[in-house]
Amino acid sequence: MSVRHATGAQRLAGHRAITAAVVMGLAATGTIVTASEAPAVNPAIHPVVKRPTLQIGSTGPEVQQIQARLGVSQTSYFGTLTAAAVANFQTSQGMPATGTVTPATWKKLFGKAAKTKAAKRPVLRMGSTGAAVTDLQRRLPMPTVTGYFGSMTDTYVRALQKKAKLKQSGVVNKKTWKKVGKIRVTVSSVPTASAAPTPAASGVRARIMQIAASYQGIPYVANGYTPAQGFNCSSYTQWVYQQAGIDLGGAYTVTQYSRAQKITKAQAKPGDLVFFHNYPNNFIGHVGIYAGNGKMWHAPRTGRVVSLDAVYSDKVLYARVL
Repeated sequence: MSVRHATGAQRLAGHRAITAAVVMGLAATGTIVTASEAPAVNPAIHPVVKRPTLQIGSTGPEVQQIQARLGVSQTSYFGTLTAAAVANFQTSQGMPATGTVTPATWKKLFGKAAKTKAAKRPVLRMGSTGAAVTDLQRRLPMPTVTGYFGSMTDTYVRALQKKAKLKQSGVVNKKTWKKVGKIRVTVSSVPTASAAPTPAASGVRARIMQIAASYQGIPYVANGYTPAQGFNCSSYTQWVYQQAGIDLGGAYTVTQYSRAQKITKAQAKPGDLVFFHNYPNNFIGHVGIYAGNGKMWHAPRTGRVVSLDAVYSDKVLYARVL
């Protein structure tokens, strides 16, 4: 076996090539960079993504990500409903229920522990709001899912407790949670406006009226969904109720009506919804928030602003989510 040796000319050419490469490196960087000095790249290492602290008033895709994780309406706006859902989650994890999404809350929501550790369910009662209430209402199941624990939810909970031979307290504690989803209940009737409202429901109604009035003067915008953008009729009602911790199911008149308890005009109270039915075309064309005395808060139409007006038609349907 023979070994071929480089000639003197070949060795000289090789040295010249190396020298030229070094000179080019010096000209470009002022330093000689050798192969051993190149930093190693570890494909397993990813840059740390800083997640922002979120609280009431925050907006953006991070808010929507939180809402999707907690099972509340994905509006990309951090309102009272989202804050209540965050607080419920924090309570279930043994954290201070601040309602603010801190780095520690981000970690609990999306860390490995969140995938493996079963979340503790919070105690729920009249006046509770958030994702846990939504989960309860869906699993009972109830015809209307609002995210607010009102008189209708209380009726279903007591019916479940009666069938499960538990104390009929209306409070969803650990024992009641164990029966939710395992025992189906049917309720033939639910409390109507003719019954005396509970203090919790009365407080929410007053809050809804305050919120509805606070947006007086916001212009009607067909594709607007926030105070900054303007409102259409259903985005206005969705926004107002959401600030009070109640999800109407989105900015759609048909959806809002289908998810609400149907009531009569005589039963209607301030805080209920008024739907205008277009009988010739058979669809719900407008919605407002009943304010009592034949008046309502609503976002009327293009060229108008959010205002308090008379219920101008008798072709209306009334509904309730409280």
